[in-house]
Amino acid sequence: MKDLNDLSVHDLAADYKYRGYDRYRAWDQLIIDRGLNPGIDAKDFYKIFDSTDAYPITVAGPKSDLHWTHFDNLYGCRCEMITRDDGVIEIKWENGHYGGYPPCNPPEEGRYVKLDDEKDWK
Repeated sequence: MKDLNDLSVHDLAADYKYRGYDRYRAWDQLIIDRGLNPGIDAKDFYKIFDSTDAYPITVAGPKSDLHWTHFDNLYGCRCEMITRDDGVIEIKWENGHYGGYPPCNPPEEGRYVKLDDEKDWK
C-alpha cells in the first residue's frame, strides 16, 4: 500500500468514513496513520471529515481475478466465498478484508446473500 503520509487528508477522511469510523475515531486513526504528525489540527480535520463522502482508498495494482459470489449484509459489500476440499470457507471482501470459517463453525444464517448475476448487487 501507498505510504499514508503521501495520501491527502481528504482521502484518508473519506476512507475512515467508509470504514464506519465516527469523527473522533477517525481523528485518532489519522494520528496513528501519520506517525503522531497529522499535519492538520483536529478542528480542520473535523470540517473535512464532516463534508466528505465515504469511499475507500484504492491501490492500483495487478488486475484482480476475484469473482464476487455473495453480498455480505454485515460489511455491506460484495465478497468471494470459496469452499476448499477440507471444508474450510475462504472469504475475500471487496473492501480488502479476508478471512474464513472452519467446517465446525459455518457462517451465520442470513449474513451472506448469493449473487446470481450482476443485477443482484447493483
